Amino acid sequence: MLVVYVVLLACIVFAHILIYWLIKAGVEDSKKPAPLSARQRRRLTEAWPRMFQDTMLRKTGPPVTVHDLGGTGQALLFAPANGFHGLCYKSVADRLVHHFHCWGIDFEGQGDSPQDADTAANIIDSFVDCIFAVVAQLDCRGCYVLGHSAGGLAAVLAEQRNPGTFKAMYLYEPVCFSQGRDIPGMHVPEWVDLEGIRVAHRTRTSEDLAVRALRRRRVFASRQAVMDSYGSRPPFKSFYHKALASYIDHGFTELPDGRLQLKCSPECEARVFRDTYKISIEAFRGLNRLACPVAIAAGTEEVTAAIEAEAPLIAAQLPRGRFEKYNGVGHLGPFESPEKVARRLLLNFMCVEPPYTWETLPKMQQVADLRSRL
Repeated sequence: MLVVYVVLLACIVFAHILIYWLIKAGVEDSKKPAPLSARQRRRLTEAWPRMFQDTMLRKTGPPVTVHDLGGTGQALLFAPANGFHGLCYKSVADRLVHHFHCWGIDFEGQGDSPQDADTAANIIDSFVDCIFAVVAQLDCRGCYVLGHSAGGLAAVLAEQRNPGTFKAMYLYEPVCFSQGRDIPGMHVPEWVDLEGIRVAHRTRTSEDLAVRALRRRRVFASRQAVMDSYGSRPPFKSFYHKALASYIDHGFTELPDGRLQLKCSPECEARVFRDTYKISIEAFRGLNRLACPVAIAAGTEEVTAAIEAEAPLIAAQLPRGRFEKYNGVGHLGPFESPEKVARRLLLNFMCVEPPYTWETLPKMQQVADLRSRL
């Protein structure tokens, strides 16, 4: 009889436990949130922004991909240098998420944005269209932008063609070249070496850079092979380690046999170099039409001296432009010292908003020891 009671008690206890978990599961299911809308997903701040990337349609050409790099506040777009993608700037964005909602753009043929190889148009015009598509989709007209190299050129052209796209601009060595030409109305400050600019352009032409890009290795055996190759030679060996990891993790696609291939093909990178020089003079001639505050930044340790030499001349053409020169970094400064670049960007953009005023900042400033070794 005792055994019967024990078995019966065990059955009752088991039934209660089963009923409890069924009820709990039903309650939990009823509390599950509805699926996130595209707008809600873009508002999330996540450690892995690749999970929250959006593909946006343009009026013409392939779609453009933008990555949510996290943060709250006004939108800050990252317009990358040639050969790089939006997630490369995650190390800079991580230091700005308390001030801005950061977005990294993959321009056509770079990162996860496909390339229209058949188009005869200048590919920089496509980059400008990418910016317009992102601004329209995010509804962030009047946002901030960090434009780097060719991305800086695209940002300048976007603002020239549609004034008010940006509230303020931070351009790191934008390729808005005068190419050393005597342009009517060009303002040449005493600290600008115009002849040095001409010599620099003759020393290394756009075709030189294009040929160099075409020789770039496109397939590697593994991620470690990429890291060993890139991490041991300039300019990548001077990268902040997380910036290099982001470039590799999202700048390559895995082939069926396990090898890794560059997403930005050498042909695309070479084309950007060639097309940049074709359109840069247009952007330079229109610099005096930019009404928003613009900070032009440049490093000092650079083999492509024309970019560095042109930077103060670019700033001098801007109605509300200023120039910052950074010791210890080169053309890829945002990847070499993301913490310091983020700090300088924030300082500049803070002076756009009251109670500060942009006009209180010096027109030219040299910043020492920008390199970060973290």
